[in-house]
Amino acid sequence: MACVEGRRAEVEALLLTIDPNNNNGHSARWHLLKLLGKDQQADDELRVFADSGIPYQIADVLIYNQFDPRPYPSLVAVLEREGIKRAPPVEIPFKCPPPKQP
Repeated sequence: MACVEGRRAEVEALLLTIDPNNNNGHSARWHLLKLLGKDQQADDELRVFADSGIPYQIADVLIYNQFDPRPYPSLVAVLEREGIKRAPPVEIPFKCPPPKQP
């Protein structure tokens, strides 16, 4: 609700509470970064797992229809091998507004 209500600072503060070194928080960090419109950082958040050779580590974000697997060739290869067809990703309709300029 914070993004919808324009409370971007609360979402940014929440992002800071998730330890970037804790591998269990990667999907939450990815989702918060997407909410904040930080798409490249969101992609980078998962890249380390995709590049590890074990793309299954990011499979939990496949539940989000906003997730685009194309930046992760190893995950795309698994999806293709398993015959999994995904709809094109959709934009998050309730993203936070851009940060206010000083």
